[in-house]
Parts: sequence; structure tokens; C-alpha cells
Amino acid sequence: MPVDETRARVDLANARLEATEAGAALQTARQALAALWGEPEPKFSEVVGDTAQVPTRGTAAELTQQLEASPMLLASRMEADRRRALIDVERSKAVSDVIVSVGARRDNEVGRTQAVVGISIPLPLFDRNQGAVHEAGKRAQKADDEYQAARVRVVHEMQQAANQLSVARTSLQSLQTTILPAAQQAHEAATKGFEAGKFGFLDVIDAQRSLLQARSRYLTTLGSAFQAATTIDRLLGR
Repeated sequence: MPVDETRARVDLANARLEATEAGAALQTARQALAALWGEPEPKFSEVVGDTAQVPTRGTAAELTQQLEASPMLLASRMEADRRRALIDVERSKAVSDVIVSVGARRDNEVGRTQAVVGISIPLPLFDRNQGAVHEAGKRAQKADDEYQAARVRVVHEMQQAANQLSVARTSLQSLQTTILPAAQQAHEAATKGFEAGKFGFLDVIDAQRSLLQARSRYLTTLGSAFQAATTIDRLLGR
């Protein structure tokens, strides 16, 4: 039928466009991966992976607790501690040093030389290093604020990644156990029915399209799961 032929041609054209777009995306991914290895162009032919393996990283609460030991927050916390310690350093400069002097004095009346020990303690009436102490306090407060802001940002990012991974794992389980098997069975039934003269060619095409869409969704969701797992590992410094 002319209508069926037209629909088949449209499906073929769309499939070719999708194949072209997928090829371009693959080339971009290959170049990005090569750049991470310090290579201007990819020198590998293919990347091998197990599409049935789904990453797991624990619950959002467990991952958030592990953040306290992450390099990102540890560095920020150490900087805040260092800034607070500088306040004590500046305060110590306001305390005058004790000056001890030792000498000798000749007492002609008794006819002997006597040792003389002197101690002086300058009183910091005017210069108590208040300016430096105040500046150190401001820097310490800024470091504390930066640490708290970094912690809020990292915790939020961790929770997002953990939720993304959880949703992806749930979707992948449904795709593996229900959607993909059903789409595969529908495609096989349509193919056998077409060969037996029970179904038309477009029925086979529709079943095939549903199967390919299910597989594409599975791979996209799997990619989302690995991206979330990678974000979690980066935040934890693994």
C-alpha cells in the first residue's frame, strides 16, 4: 500500500538521522576520553564495558556522612583552623618581651665588684597589635564562612548524585525485568506473525521501534547511573 510504503520511508529516514547523530556523539565521546588521557586524538579502537553491571554506592545518608573525610572539605577545614591559629599568633605579639640585663658594678666603699641583674618589662600602652588581631579575626571568619558554604554545596551535590543513582537503579531494574523482555517478545511475535502472513510489515516495524527505544532508554539510564557514581567518587576523593 502507498501509505505503508510512505511510512516505511519516513521511518528509514528517521533511523538514518538517528544513526548519524549517534555516530557524532560517539566521536565526541571518544575525543573527550582521549583528552582525559592527554592525547589529542583517540588511539583506541573501542571501549569495552559490561552493560548488565549497574553501579552501587550506598544510601544518601551514608554517603553524606563520608563527606567529612573528603579531601575537598578537609582542605577547607584545615585552612579555617590555620586562620584561627593566626589570631593567637597576632595576640602573642601584643605581649611585650621581658628584657633581662646582666652587668657588673664596682663598689669602691667596700672594695669589691658586684654583679648587677636587671629586668625590664615594656608596657604596651599604645601598640597592642589590635589592628593585626582584628584583621586575623576577619580572615578566620571568612575562612569559616567559606568552609560552611563549601560543605553546604558539597552535601547538596552529593544528595543530588545519590538520588540520581537511586532513581537510575530503580529504572534499570524495571527495564531489565519487565520492559526489555516484553519488547523483545513483542518483536519476535510480530516477526513470526509477519512470516506466517498474520501481520503486516509495519507491525514488525512498530515492534522493532519499541524494542530499540527500550534498549536506547536502558543505555541512557545506565549512563546516568555511571555519571552519578562518578560524581560520588569525585566528591569522596576516591
